[in-house]
Amino acid sequence: MTTRIERDDLRLADIIVTAGEKNVVGSTIRWATNSPVSHAMLYSGGGKVIESVGEGVREVALDTAMEGVVLAVVFRVNNLEDAVAHKVVDFARDQVSGGRRYDYRGLIAQAGYQLDRIFFSEEQARRANLWIQNSDRYFCSELVAASYLNAGRPLSDSPPAAVSPGALHEMGSNGALTYVGHLREPE
Repeated sequence: MTTRIERDDLRLADIIVTAGEKNVVGSTIRWATNSPVSHAMLYSGGGKVIESVGEGVREVALDTAMEGVVLAVVFRVNNLEDAVAHKVVDFARDQVSGGRRYDYRGLIAQAGYQLDRIFFSEEQARRANLWIQNSDRYFCSELVAASYLNAGRPLSDSPPAAVSPGALHEMGSNGALTYVGHLREPE
């Protein structure tokens, strides 16, 4: 059962995971992670989100980020204090102002990590793939996880480069994050 929410229901540092119209990149991410979502972003307040896309880390209007999106699910970190939410968003915003670029190598490593987890232990998959993570570049869910880690509220025991959009969705499904609702659902 889903709950339909509006932009006014969002709070600072909410996590939004999405799936867009069919395209090669999104479809590949959903396939590799066995997930209904392929992108993640942080709500930064004032109707804006911070996300990492091909052109780099950016802060844009939620409406801009939602162009072409057919599924958008919002999750919230349990018992998140306002001061911590501000730290999360401040870190992400610093990545925008710092001109951080998209982590293509990290995305490829993430895909290998997800596939290797099927055949090997989590630790073996990490060692084989995540060593190439780049600390000054981010793919979408890596940015979200790094922002929370930097604020002292890590989303998981895994390093940010191991957190996929699907992992965030799963955290919402298993109660590690609180499900807030759907901004958009497929018709």
